[in-house]
This record gives sequence, structure tokens and C-alpha cells, in this order.
Amino acid sequence: MLRRWTLACALGAALAALLTTLLGALVSQLAPEDGAAPWALALLLPLVGVLEGATVGAVQAQALRPLGIPRARWTAGTAAAFGVVWLAGGVLSALEPARPPSIALVLVAAALAGGLVGAAAGLAQARVAAFETAPWVGASALAWSAAMVVGALVSEHIWGGFSPAVLGMEVGKGALGGLAVGATSGPTLRRLVLR
Repeated sequence: MLRRWTLACALGAALAALLTTLLGALVSQLAPEDGAAPWALALLLPLVGVLEGATVGAVQAQALRPLGIPRARWTAGTAAAFGVVWLAGGVLSALEPARPPSIALVLVAAALAGGLVGAAAGLAQARVAAFETAPWVGASALAWSAAMVVGALVSEHIWGGFSPAVLGMEVGKGALGGLAVGATSGPTLRRLVLR
């Protein structure tokens, strides 16, 4: 169970990274970040979140299929949670400083953002799966916090315009983050389903 869950989280996050990176490349061609169409980027953020959440949620739900957890509801709940948090992140990004923040600030922000994503997704998933809410929300928040910190650390080494190499690095970063999610939340998942 733990291995299947961890691999599903890694695969889901890698696929989500592939899709969102490709979407990001397309959007940057259609609406460059030159300030000409800031509304376009703001409108797309929740959609990117929904895409990421639906991808991760669908692969996770497939791994949970033997437990009888409703796949469509798990996927939809995860997608909705990610979309809401991405929307909030888009609003908060308006407060981003003009100069690049320190790596310490980036890591703190990543941990907080991951915690919010994980808590929101965990709440939606706990309701769908009839898990005990507090342990799953806590485990999910911690897991996604770890994933976002891993992602922030790896992002420090990804640079340049869109290319196959950058796409591969982003997918690898997604897989590493997904491994962190699965490994961190898996023990709690196992305890919840074995009750």
C-alpha cells in the first residue's frame, strides 16, 4: 500500500509538472510577462491549480481504487482545493518584492504554501474517503509542505527559457516533490485505512 501510494504521488506530480510546464510555455507565448495583460495571468492561475490538482488527484485515486474510494470525487476535491489555493497564491503574488527574495524567504514561503495546499486537499480528500479528518489534513499539509520545499530547492538549479532540458528538469522536480508527498503522508494513510 505504502509503495503504491508513494509511486502514485510521484507519477501524479510528475505528470502535473509536465502539463503545467507545457501550459506555462504556451501562456508565456500568448501573454508575455511584460505587464501588458496581467489579468490573463491572474485568470489562469486557478486553472493551472485545477489542472495540477486533477492530475495528482486522478493518479492518487487510481492507487486508492482497491479501497473503494470514489475516484471521481477524490479527483474533483483535490482539483478544487488546488484551484482555490492557486487563486489565493495569485492574489498574494501581488505583494512579491521587486528584488529577488533570499533563499530562506523562498523556503519559508514554499513551506507555508505547501501547507495550505496540503491542508485544503487533505480536507477535501478526508471528506470523500471518510478518513479521520485531523490526521489526514495534518499529514497532507506536512507532505505538501515538504514537496514545495523540495521544489523550491530544485528550482534554484533550473534556469533558462523553455527547452526540452528545462521541461525534463521540471518533470523531475515534480517527481521528487511527489515522492516527498507519498513518503510523508503514506504512513498516516496506512494507519487510517487499516483502522
